[in-house]
Amino acid sequence: MNKDLSVYEGTAAALVFFGNVGLTIPYKGAKSGEFTAMIVAFFVSVLLYSLVFSGLKIYKTQQINTTVSYVIGVVLVAFCLYVCLETSRHFIDFISTEVLIKNRKTITLLAFSGVCLYAFYKNPIAITKFSAPSLVFTIIAITILFLISLDNFNADYFAPALIPSSGEFLVRSLKYLYVFFVSPMVFPVFSAFYFKKPSLKTEIVGISVGMALLCVCFLSGILTFSPTVAAEMKDAYSKSISVISVGELFTRMEGVAYFIFFFSALIKTVVAAFSVKAILFTMGIKKSREITALLLFGTLIVSCML
Repeated sequence: MNKDLSVYEGTAAALVFFGNVGLTIPYKGAKSGEFTAMIVAFFVSVLLYSLVFSGLKIYKTQQINTTVSYVIGVVLVAFCLYVCLETSRHFIDFISTEVLIKNRKTITLLAFSGVCLYAFYKNPIAITKFSAPSLVFTIIAITILFLISLDNFNADYFAPALIPSSGEFLVRSLKYLYVFFVSPMVFPVFSAFYFKKPSLKTEIVGISVGMALLCVCFLSGILTFSPTVAAEMKDAYSKSISVISVGELFTRMEGVAYFIFFFSALIKTVVAAFSVKAILFTMGIKKSREITALLLFGTLIVSCML
């Protein structure tokens, strides 16, 4: 990737980290200390992210004619496809049950698959550039909606989410660590192959922006409904937006959350697909682009069945 496009490394990292998590926190069963668990898990995930980033730089510079290198390549391909599967599964399930009529997963699958394949057949430069306006829109929209929602918030709901109970805190932290570490690790795979000089600092800034957005989404949900009620909702953030109205003209504003979810899910899925293509090419597999497209479409179909 051209050097002057490295500015988009941070914006793409932010959206990949934000991914499909924004509409689904807090998680079901949350009782106390959820916000603190998120923060602790994030800092641990940054440390692990740094280790993975360094390891991928070493992997890329090694000769790819050893058995170990091929095994690592296969594992990375499987991981990237898993990210595609999880992201698309959450998106398709959410849209087909919360936005469209129930049991219309096929329509959502075809539409999302078409957009993903189109973006994949463009080039990584296009999707990376697309992350910049998408992130700007996301930041502006989430910030404005948060400010408008202030009248609906109950500050008393924040303390239970902040103060952890000893018996649950470790479990909640580990759950968030899984979310913050596993799925976003697809981005250093992407950056290792598509940026001439991947910058760990830039990517950490990017995922920090993504984390800040997650915190705002989290707070919107719990301060509107309380931690325990929000934790029983499938999409607390969009539900918190649905109660916003600005005069008689702007009502039912949760549609903004759907667009945010779409932008981040699209970029995360396509970044994972480009990563698969780069790994296959590095392993010396011919027609890596066509094979990746088939793997992507097959993964999306499987995600619809789950």
